[in-house]
This record gives sequence, C-alpha cells and structure tokens, in this order.
Amino acid sequence: MPGCYASGFPSQPRLPRSITTAGACPLVGKHIMLKRLSLAAALAGMALPVVAAEALSREAPVPASCAVPAVPLDLATVVRLALCRHPDTRTAWLNAEAQAARVDSARVPYRPTLDASLGQTRNVGDNVPPDHEDRTTAALSLGWLLYDFGARAAGKAQAERTLDALRASQDDALQSVLQRAVEAYYQWLAVDASLLAARDSETAAAETLRAAGVRQRVGVATREDVLQSQTSLSQARLGVLTREGEQQVARGRMAIMLGLPASTSLTLAETQAIPESPALPPLASFLTTVDQRPDVMAQGERVKASEAALAQARASHRPDIRLSADQAWTQNNSNDSDTGSIGVRLNVPLYTGGQRAADVRLAEAQLALTRTELERLQQDASQEIWEAWQTLKTATAAFSATRDLVGAAEESHRAATARYKAGLGDLINVLNAQSSLADARQQFVKARYEWARARISLARATGTLGFSSLDHSAQVNATGDTSGTMPAPEMAP
Repeated sequence: MPGCYASGFPSQPRLPRSITTAGACPLVGKHIMLKRLSLAAALAGMALPVVAAEALSREAPVPASCAVPAVPLDLATVVRLALCRHPDTRTAWLNAEAQAARVDSARVPYRPTLDASLGQTRNVGDNVPPDHEDRTTAALSLGWLLYDFGARAAGKAQAERTLDALRASQDDALQSVLQRAVEAYYQWLAVDASLLAARDSETAAAETLRAAGVRQRVGVATREDVLQSQTSLSQARLGVLTREGEQQVARGRMAIMLGLPASTSLTLAETQAIPESPALPPLASFLTTVDQRPDVMAQGERVKASEAALAQARASHRPDIRLSADQAWTQNNSNDSDTGSIGVRLNVPLYTGGQRAADVRLAEAQLALTRTELERLQQDASQEIWEAWQTLKTATAAFSATRDLVGAAEESHRAATARYKAGLGDLINVLNAQSSLADARQQFVKARYEWARARISLARATGTLGFSSLDHSAQVNATGDTSGTMPAPEMAP
C-alpha cells in the first residue's frame, strides 16, 4: 500500500503490517496512536492562543483624502493637506508603529512557545541491517517561562513607555508641521499684501511724475523736479519687482509644504479677517502649561522608560522558572518508538563575569541623562513661552501703532500732493511724504501678519496648537486644557 510520508517526502511502496487500522497509516497500532494524539493535543492546546495571536495582523489606518482640491485653498485646507502629505508626519507615525510592534514583541515572553520537527532519512552502505534503511522522526516540544522575578514586566513597561513617548513626539511633529504650514500661509498672504502696497506706491509715484510734468510745461517746475519724480517712480517699480519675486518664493515654499513640486500652481482663498484691536492674553496662565507640551511629555515618558530599563537590568540576572514538555516519535522499517517528558526547571545564574553590574551602571547613567534632559526641556519651554508672549505683546502693540502710522502718512501725502499741484509746495515734500507712506504701508502689512504668526507661535510654545487656534476670534488657550486644540489624529497618515 502507499507509504505514509509527510507532504514533500517521496512516497514508496510499503509491505502491510500486522497491526493496522482501517483507513489509517500502518505506522503504529490504535492504542499507540491514541496515546500520541492525546499528548499532542494537550501540547497544541496550550500553544493555540500563541499561534492565533501571531496570525493576527495589524490593520493599517486609512488616511484622510490627501488630494489637492482644484479650488482656492483656505487656511484649514492648507493645514489638513500639510498634515496629510508632509514627510515629517509620516515619519512620526511610522516610528510609533514600529515601537508598537516592539511592544507586541515585549509581550511574547509571557506566552508559551511550541516547536515541531519532522525528518526522513535513508541509510545506505554494506553495514546497514536489513529493514533499517528508512527512518522517520517527528517531535513536538513546548516551552513556557512561568516566573522571572519581574524581568519580563520591566521589559514590557519599557517598551510601553517608549511607545507613549513616541506618540507624544508624534503630537509634537504634528504641531510643528501645523505651525510651519500656518507660517507659510501667512507669509504668502503678507507678500501678496506687500505687493499690493508696492503697486499703490508705484501708482502714487506715477501720479507725482505726471504732476511734475504738468508743472514743468506751465513753467512753474524745473527739469530737476521731473527727474526726481522719475527716480522715485523707478524705485517704486523696483520695489514691485522685488515683491513679485518674493511672491513666487512664497508660493514655491507653500507647494513644498504640501508635498508638491515647487512649480505647482496654487491659489489661496479669502483669508479670515484679522481683528482691528486684538487682545493680549495674560502671561501668568501660560507659564503653568510647560509640562503639557508634547516634547516635555515625551521626555517624561522616556524617563519612565529608563526607570523600567533599570528595573529590567536588575532583574535580568535573577532566577527563572520554566515549564518544558516534549513528545517524539521514531519509526523505521522494523519497529516504532515514542518518548515524551514534562517538567519544571529552575535556572539560577551564579556568576556572569560582572555583566549584571555593568548593565545596572549603564541603566543608571541612562536614567540620569534622561532626567537631566527633562529638566533642560522644561527650562527651554519656559523660555520659549516667555519669548513667544513678549513677541505677541510687541506685535499687538505694533499692529495698532502701524495702523495709526498709515493713517497719518496717507493724510500727509494727500496734503503734500494737493499743495504741490496748487503750486504752493515743494516736490521734495511730496517725495518724502510718498516714501513715508510706502514705508508705513509695508510696516502695517508686516505687523498685521506678524501678529497672526506670533499668536500661532505662542500656541505652539504652550503645546496647545490645533485647529481651534486658527480662529482669530478665539484667544490662545491659556487654561492648560488642550481638548479640541491638538491636531486631529486622522490627519496623520
């Protein structure tokens, strides 16, 4: 009848045996088969949860749509696309996913291990006894670490704390990308507004040149007035060209921020109106948010991971208790045999050549370093909050001052131009008023968007930057409550 070989081994004709079962392979008798199957079922039953756990795969999250819409982009869309498409967000997410796999790996020592082997050999030569040419072997073994005095728990805790640190770092990366996207957006708007102001200055310079030409033709102005006006117009046109170049740079920077080629054609939608009289939130409430910053929270989790690593180093050389069981079968041409064993073993490391002491010293040094780094980050965070608030304070004051400056400069320019056209003023006064107006307009544009960027920078410094921070009508969150301010998780890949 056909030989009973495992798949992948050659099947050869075999002679019938005296002990067989209907439809069964003629290797062993019924009572031997039942004995083997009972032990194999027990071993396999203990390991089935492990096999099932290893068969499960982690599902990759489905990201939000990253397609760039063919419509003008508002600020919320710019932020969403940046979070979805920027490499920094994908890198942070992939690092967290890799550490999540390490956490799964740290849980493996709690589970039993099951190994199986199957072999087929054929002996050849003159000294091989008859009926001993073929030999089939099969074995099943189980191992299970029952107790190790805390080494597994410390390793699992270290992996979990490291994962928490990477998740906090992921939040920090999201806030960093969000801040850069907002800054690129406002920089583009500021350049556009600056270009409009430069074109207004060019129009005013052209009007002054026409007035100088009229006065020269009627004999109340000299050729020098016309040349000075022409010089002022040329400078205004140069300013327009400079702003146009800055506009292209800003557009390219925005495209790169969205993960697109720099030459991609993009347009921005109408921006939300910046308040005419922005309020300045108090400083004291911000200084209490240091420990809520994602980078500080991440370092705090790294400290906990280092503490767990120290506990693992201290427990790694302690005794452990293991359960082991195995069952083996051997069959050749003439007879069959099977062996099995089950037992508990205590392993006690007596001498490691100083390895344990070295591991503990290394873990203690690493813990001291992470604690020192946490102190440094806390100090840096306090300094960044202080500087960001002072910058916002200056920008708030400059916002009002430059608005008043533009009003005064416009009135001065109108008066100087009217006097000049009426033949009562000097061209120098007109050109000075024109230059002052151009500077005032540029300063107002800069102050307007510097205030918006300073507001975002303060939210970033306090670790509360999120989609709600994009609303100019809302104050920067200074209460320490970050709910609703962190970037939405679905924005990450």
